[in-house]
Amino acid sequence: MEEKILISVIIPVYKVEKYIEKCIFSVLNQDFSSLEIILVDDGSPDTCPNICDSIAKENDNVKVIHKANEGVSIARKTGVKAAKGEYILCIDGDDWIGTGCLKDIADCIAKTEADIICYGSYYEKGGTFYRYKTNYRIGVYEKENIIKEIYPSLIQKEDASYFAPNIWGKVIKKNLLLPNMIADSRCNIGEDFACIVPCIYNSDKIVIIDKYYYFYRSNNQSVTKKRHEIGWEWSKIVKKHVEEHINIEDYNFKDQLNRKIVHDLFSIIKSQFYCADSYQNIKRIIEKNI
Repeated sequence: MEEKILISVIIPVYKVEKYIEKCIFSVLNQDFSSLEIILVDDGSPDTCPNICDSIAKENDNVKVIHKANEGVSIARKTGVKAAKGEYILCIDGDDWIGTGCLKDIADCIAKTEADIICYGSYYEKGGTFYRYKTNYRIGVYEKENIIKEIYPSLIQKEDASYFAPNIWGKVIKKNLLLPNMIADSRCNIGEDFACIVPCIYNSDKIVIIDKYYYFYRSNNQSVTKKRHEIGWEWSKIVKKHVEEHINIEDYNFKDQLNRKIVHDLFSIIKSQFYCADSYQNIKRIIEKNI
């Protein structure tokens, strides 16, 4: 009889050959056995595919999916679709998790049967990792608590605060995560937000634990760190996805989403000046899109 898998760890892999082994072994070295690791090679042009295959050859609980490059949102969803675990934990290929992470999460699942477990992270700045502290209460959130304490800033509050929309640093039930995931090659920014907002909205129980396990590396070569022109479509795609997966008329989500779109618009406008074009042409494009 095949052993039941509690947690599937999904790792999208693209141009992270310097970091991917540390990422994978941070999971393999956990004191926890009810897991599988799915490495989604998103057409990486470096040695990542070979590294992944070599590790999978030596570890029965590691699986590799090789596919053409389509972006992280499609890579993640490909991995989640193939997952056998009840819960999903996502890690970016240049990051890693600390010792004890999976065991503590499994203990929390056993005690609470929560839909989502959120845990803390460390951010790298100048080669040093700093603890990122949540502004939300540590503990269990039943549905009434989610509505009262998280809904007011689920998307974006008047003071621009919001519930952390990153998919990493969270463990989510597969049957909640999969139908709320976005998968669009044009969307390589904001894909976490598009997924997490509907997951929180549709969850019945969330737990925030006072444990810090995720190490977020500041990789200047990543999509979110490189200075480049951001396409005008991604914000529209994200907005449409959110509107299709939550009741936008509920609570004050329409106002919250409008604030988020304005915020995104400023980011898009600023990024246009990274384009190697004349000021007048850039100005014309901005005015047209606005």
